[in-house]
Amino acid sequence: MDKPADQKSFKEKNKFSYPLIADPEAKVVDAFGVEKIRNTMCSRQSFLVKEGTVIWNDLKAGTGGHADDVLKALDEIVPAKPADAKETKPATTDEKK
Repeated sequence: MDKPADQKSFKEKNKFSYPLIADPEAKVVDAFGVEKIRNTMCSRQSFLVKEGTVIWNDLKAGTGGHADDVLKALDEIVPAKPADAKETKPATTDEKK
């Protein structure tokens, strides 16, 4: 339910390289069913979305240790490549001959 200016300031302060969602009309909050507190705030919750589907959520997210929880969930959902894994690319038409 943050305003765009607030999100912009928070993003710049923390030097995030990804966009933050400003939701002053609570449309995203309502779409995800996040609990509102006094109609001015909402409970802290996190969602991982892949191809339009929620694949993980934390409905009681807190600031302490939460980043570790999200990273752990990502590791379980998307296994990391081994350090020695080589990128492969599809063969071009010339290479197939």
